[in-house]
Amino acid sequence: MDFRNFVDLLDAEDELLWIRKPVDPQYELGALLRQAEQRGKVICFEKVSGADFPAVGGVMSDPDRHALSISRSPTQMAQPGAWGELIRAARDKPLPAIVRSSGPAAEVIRRGAEIDINRLPVPLFFSGDTHRFITAGIGIVMDPDTGVQNAGFYRAPVLDGQRIAVNGGMSSQLNQI
Repeated sequence: MDFRNFVDLLDAEDELLWIRKPVDPQYELGALLRQAEQRGKVICFEKVSGADFPAVGGVMSDPDRHALSISRSPTQMAQPGAWGELIRAARDKPLPAIVRSSGPAAEVIRRGAEIDINRLPVPLFFSGDTHRFITAGIGIVMDPDTGVQNAGFYRAPVLDGQRIAVNGGMSSQLNQI
């Protein structure tokens, strides 16, 4: 299931709150996200001030949503060992990549100097934060020498309009490719 279909499913299941007014990515977005999380809801911000795209938050803050996101029943995935078994099976027999030349991920393409990360709806959550943070970015990387690929969740600070930082420390699989 792709992300847009998953958000549509959450909306149909009354799991999604819609914020249609513009929100400030500095503190306001994070505060509303926290309130939605306390209510057990996902939240969609249609307009984030200064951003070119909407933002959706709290999608994976509930284990039942994790199961639904991979088209499994929450009851099935609540069984002891279910996640470990699924992950082992995926590692042992990974699906081949499907390469497409068009589709939702290719609707907006920016290259080189056209890239401006500051146009993404990346929030500043707390007054003590050093940067705005992409809190659950999915990084997909490939070692150019070996072709080994890896995907992972990262909390990545936006350093400027062209750069983010990713922690590839010793505990990260990113460090192992």
